[in-house]
Amino acid sequence: RYYQRKADEGTSFLCDLIAPRQSKDLKQQISTNFISDLSSNIIETVVKMYEQTSDGNVRCQLLSILAKRMTKPELESLLQKPVTSYLYYKARGMPIESSGLNLETSTPKYRQRMNEEKLQYAMGFFLDPAFTQYVSFGTRELKMDTGEKIVIPDVVRTVCHSQIVNLYTSYCEQSDFLPLSKSSLYKILSTCAASKRTCLQGLDNIASDGSEAYKTLQEIATDLHKEGYIDRQSFDEITEKLSASKNYLRTDYKLHVSSKNKCADHCISWLLSDSSKPEFQEVCDHAHDVNCTCCDLFIDIENFFSAALEKDIRNKDEMTFNVASAVDQIKEWKRHIIRTINQDQSRIDLLQNLESHQALIVMDWAMKFLPRKFREKQSDWFGQRGRNWHATVCIYKDSNSELCHRTFTHVLNSVRQDWFAVASLLENSLTSLHEQLPQITEVYLR
Repeated sequence: RYYQRKADEGTSFLCDLIAPRQSKDLKQQISTNFISDLSSNIIETVVKMYEQTSDGNVRCQLLSILAKRMTKPELESLLQKPVTSYLYYKARGMPIESSGLNLETSTPKYRQRMNEEKLQYAMGFFLDPAFTQYVSFGTRELKMDTGEKIVIPDVVRTVCHSQIVNLYTSYCEQSDFLPLSKSSLYKILSTCAASKRTCLQGLDNIASDGSEAYKTLQEIATDLHKEGYIDRQSFDEITEKLSASKNYLRTDYKLHVSSKNKCADHCISWLLSDSSKPEFQEVCDHAHDVNCTCCDLFIDIENFFSAALEKDIRNKDEMTFNVASAVDQIKEWKRHIIRTINQDQSRIDLLQNLESHQALIVMDWAMKFLPRKFREKQSDWFGQRGRNWHATVCIYKDSNSELCHRTFTHVLNSVRQDWFAVASLLENSLTSLHEQLPQITEVYLR
């Protein structure tokens, strides 16, 4: 107070020297101009902060400093942009004087309408390799709710949506699990979009032959019905069984197969055991006392055609041969499914237990590569001979135990696709792999 009083006396004395008998007016005018200059500087600072801030909550708080001292037209002229009435009155109602600025940015919260456990259960079923197939080229972009975009390899879904949903609901009934509604399941499938299988080139030979075998049996049943050897009721029953058995092998059978199962047709250990070689046998620790009604459909089909062909019919030998060939092809298709599931499970186990010095090599011949030119004459285009294309993919783990892959591609002019060519290409790939990744000392071939 002493220094304040002395400063006030000194200021009054100077003002009295400058303007005698008017020192109070001069002192008041100087103080007013100083305060107005200070206020204008503060307002300019607040306006700059308002324009440079992107957070809506902070902008509204800065606007409240001005809105409580100005009218809406004055505020708009100061900001040189229109201000909505909602924002203006919201800013005026903020208790800045008592609470101060709140600089905490609010994080967006997304409502989770689906049960997370049920969602994960459904996704695990939909992404099963039995229904999806990854292609070697092309990518797909997934957009998350947060706006993040994830690029994944392109996926082909081999089963239609309605069939997948029906399989999932039946699977949940067997597992005593309450699934999501069908509308939610369809929404999940549409969100996790996949390419449709429109190109039917390069199909699996065994699966294609098995599918054609069912078609052959259907044609034989139709001929038997036309010739009058079977009645209408028997024809309808065998047609229904053929369709049900074919659909079962294409879809449900892959889900029922496991390494240990009380049903003999679903037990991998029993099905892949060789009865003639003890070293290729595995003794099951359980009894196979459960029958599958869907698997028994094929037994009924065999018995039906065996009984029908015992009659004296026309072209009996030809039909008998066609039925026997079709039955063998269907059985081979079933064995192929078992081997595929077992090999896929082995691959998954190998990748999960892969060590830093180990690698998995997957190799195969690709479709022939057709060379192209920018300006191609007819003589170059007609009668082209494709070049052999061999791809070798090495899968290994890096220092962070994350799976990585390295691809080696060989394009050859003309070569026989025999064991010698494969061994030579494998030798070259292993040599290159050892030079690039010297820590790899053990590989698994597939």
